[in-house]
Amino acid sequence: MHDEDSIRRPERPLAPRQYDGWSVSDFAEHIAALQQEIIRAEAAKAAKQASLEAAAVFFKPHQV
Repeated sequence: MHDEDSIRRPERPLAPRQYDGWSVSDFAEHIAALQQEIIRAEAAKAAKQASLEAAAVFFKPHQV
């Protein structure tokens, strides 16, 4: 059996980093990767929201 919290909530991806010694290009690559992750997370969130909305319509109680 899976621990649902570990599936739903991975380790803290935005934990503080040590930036000492990073070059400007290191920062640029890091920021680009973070921006791509934001896009990916927003797409996953939108898909989840659409799924929840579709389920809400499908399971909406019928009025009599």
